[in-house]
Amino acid sequence: MTEEQLKQLIGAAVGRKKAKHAGMNSLAKMPNRPMILIDNPRGHRPNAFTIPLCITSNRANHARMMSSDYDDDYYKAQQYYNHYYSIFNVDGSPPLVPPPPPPPYRPPPPRSNERSLTHTNPEGKASMVDVGHKDTSARVALASGVVHLPPEVYQLVSQNEMKKGDVLSVAQLAGIMGAKRTSDLIPLCHNIPIDKVSVELRLDDEALRITCEVHSHGRTGIEMEALVGVSVAALTVYDMCKAVSQDITISDIQLEKKTGGVRGDFFRSEP
Repeated sequence: MTEEQLKQLIGAAVGRKKAKHAGMNSLAKMPNRPMILIDNPRGHRPNAFTIPLCITSNRANHARMMSSDYDDDYYKAQQYYNHYYSIFNVDGSPPLVPPPPPPPYRPPPPRSNERSLTHTNPEGKASMVDVGHKDTSARVALASGVVHLPPEVYQLVSQNEMKKGDVLSVAQLAGIMGAKRTSDLIPLCHNIPIDKVSVELRLDDEALRITCEVHSHGRTGIEMEALVGVSVAALTVYDMCKAVSQDITISDIQLEKKTGGVRGDFFRSEP
């Protein structure tokens, strides 16, 4: 078949198409037939895809298939083309898909009010708590206590005339040492690295008020160190003053505050 006969065959196939395919007759007269675009009834969509149909082969077998297969190919392409546009917005942009609904609300399990001792095992025996899984955090504890002194003892302490020496200075050092040795005195306490111990003693209305503040970075609380510091300082005052009078009372040793840890902070309310 000559090239002229091939052009006539293609032209006849294209000429039998309906009016909506107008303009395709020019393909038969073009030596190099380019790709063509199938128009959409909705108009040009610059942001959407277009489905090209191409006729590029000069071979005779493609020409023979053109007239019989063109309708099917065009129909399939147009169906896909229409379906693609149906899932897009008018301007060709992807549709706004609503987000999936949130999961149903599930209230947290009720927090149990029951508390149990942590220093006993299931058999009720003493057991040291494992704190290896806890995170290290900054912790502070402040404890206080009061030593009530008889008038004669109070006067000697305030004037620093005790035979054993400076009661306030010795008791202060004893409180610091006691806080540092807490794990040696309390069986199930952990040996905690201490950053700071501050012990203060103040005379007030025939009483000696003691405070001990301890700072640490560790995995467990530092409250016991503060309480032991106050206790040892108070006992030291008693030891240095008992030669004058045994009518000395130690009272109100208590935790005033603690910060850090999983259980949160604690601050004692004013009476």
